[in-house]
Amino acid sequence: HGSRAIILVTLYCTIGLICILAGFFLGRLSKSTSLDGVLWSEGDLMQTWEPNNTFSSHPTPESEAAWQSLIPEGRGFITHPILAPHGKSIAVFHELHCLHGIQIAYYTALHNLSLHSSTYSSKDNGTSADNFLLSLGARTHLSHIQHCFDYVRQALLCAADTNLEEPDPETGKTNGWGITRRCKDYKAVVNWAEKWKNNEAHTILGAEETH
Repeated sequence: HGSRAIILVTLYCTIGLICILAGFFLGRLSKSTSLDGVLWSEGDLMQTWEPNNTFSSHPTPESEAAWQSLIPEGRGFITHPILAPHGKSIAVFHELHCLHGIQIAYYTALHNLSLHSSTYSSKDNGTSADNFLLSLGARTHLSHIQHCFDYVRQALLCAADTNLEEPDPETGKTNGWGITRRCKDYKAVVNWAEKWKNNEAHTILGAEETH
């Protein structure tokens, strides 16, 4: 009887271990096949960052086109049979939308201050209304920008980028440029978003921002 009990215990333990391992590997397989490996990737693309003033300078039609090129068709809103049967949005595109909105609000505020100074100053500083910028600024609102400041803050904490940046040997400071780091494949995420898009919109700013 003792030998039989040992055999049964060993058998049950073996079956249990097999079930656990099977569940683990099937789970990994399910993720990689159903999600194309995109949303679960921790990043395997090596990139060296260099400054790009297109996204940080005064907004122009050319810079807006550059921002627009970052956003997929569907604006990152997807319907997926497993992940989002009722529709969801991919966070990175919301984050870019918010960062862009903050940029527009910042330069609009600077421009309005300059116009105000020109109007009430005894000297004409040559400032004229930038109708292109003002048309963009009219599509942002204080409540939306307040939302975006905190949304981007929490997004940075959530991502918690742990790439290491070397400081300048002379100043001891770092600006992040010229450093090679490990990144996710952004183009792959864009392609995945467009594969599962649930609409045809393709704008980084909506007609009216009301977050």
